[in-house]
Parts: sequence; structure tokens; C-alpha cells
Amino acid sequence: MLQTASFFKQRRRRVLLLVAAGLYWCMSVVRSQDTTDIGKHFKSFLEFWGKLKMGLGDDSEISAGGQYPYTSSPVPVRRKGQVQIAYMVCRKIVDLPRHQDFIWPPNLIEWFDPVSGMRAAEATAVSPEYFGQKDPVDKPLVEGRANRPPMSFSEFEKLQNRLFELYDLLFPVWATDSTAMGQILLQNLAREFLNIFNQISIPKFRPYYESLGHDWFGWLRKLANE
Repeated sequence: MLQTASFFKQRRRRVLLLVAAGLYWCMSVVRSQDTTDIGKHFKSFLEFWGKLKMGLGDDSEISAGGQYPYTSSPVPVRRKGQVQIAYMVCRKIVDLPRHQDFIWPPNLIEWFDPVSGMRAAEATAVSPEYFGQKDPVDKPLVEGRANRPPMSFSEFEKLQNRLFELYDLLFPVWATDSTAMGQILLQNLAREFLNIFNQISIPKFRPYYESLGHDWFGWLRKLANE
């Protein structure tokens, strides 16, 4: 009798372990499928968000000297419980005869929904204090040729397109809090993203990027260093 009871206890334990393992596997598959499906719903940075950046205001629109809006690269953010895409918009003056750019600190943030591509909220008026910075609002943050490393336009465009490709690969993983992709692959992509971003972003704007996108850049940096 004791042996029979012990046998059934062991058998019951094995069955419970197998059921638990099966449920875990099923949940992992479902979670992976959900992540893949959600990722497909996000608009492409390479195809959409780069073009929207140009529409908000970019160097490509400048044909003569004058005042124009300057728009940052897209910044993934978590805001009010939602994942959104933010852009910093700044005042910019171009002095073509002297080949000089004058760019002020951000004075506006535009918020967008990453699935629909529509505005998620009214634009927010900001000053350097919003980002924890002390730059004066009435003086240019950048004077000259934006202080980027010297490179041709074709080199810059190639790096920018690759950066948008990396956004497309990394953003869905960050947005869905998933580790579905291989860790080593993610690590290499994060390192490449940060390397290119530091090559083509304006140095004096990086603290603003870091403040606005602290979740995004923090995740990338942690991933790159693991």
C-alpha cells in the first residue's frame, strides 16, 4: 500500500512538472508571436519617421538664407503610460554667404503615435530647464557648421539611413519589453546604433537627447555594455 501510494505521488509530481513545462513553453511561444505581431504594427523609421522629420523642418528644405525650424532625430519615449515618438524642434538661422548655422535650444516637442503616425498630443512648449540644462534661451546653442565630424553629404546620408534601419530593428524590442532576439545580436545592434548616433548627432544636443529619451538611451547603453 505504501509503495503504491508513493508510486502515485511520484507519477502525479511528474505529470504536474510536465504540465508546468508545457504551459511555460506555450506562454513563451505566444509572447514571442505577440512581440512579432506588435513589431509589425509600428511604422518604419527608415520609411516614415525620417520623412516626417524632414516635413517638420530640416536642412533639406533650405534653399536660401533665413530662419527655419530645425528638427532633431526621432526619440522613442515612454510618456503617460504610452510609447511615443518625440521630436525636438528648434529655431535655426542659416547664413549661406558665410556658411554658418545658428541653432537655438529646443523650444518645442512634437509627440506622435508609433503605430498610426498621428500626433499623440498637442506640442509642448519647452525651454532648456525642461531637459535639466542651463543654456540661455536667447543665445544660439550651436554656431558654425553644427560641430559634426567632417564628412561628405553622401557619407552622412549613408550613416543616417543605417541609423534608421537600426531604429527599425531595436525599437520594437524596446517598445514591447521583449528579449525575443538573440542577446548577442541585440548587443551588437545597440553598439552600432550608439556609435553612428554619436557620429552624426550634434554634440551640444546630446544632453537634450539623453534627457528626453532617457529610457531609450539607457536601455541601449545597458544592452551595449552587457
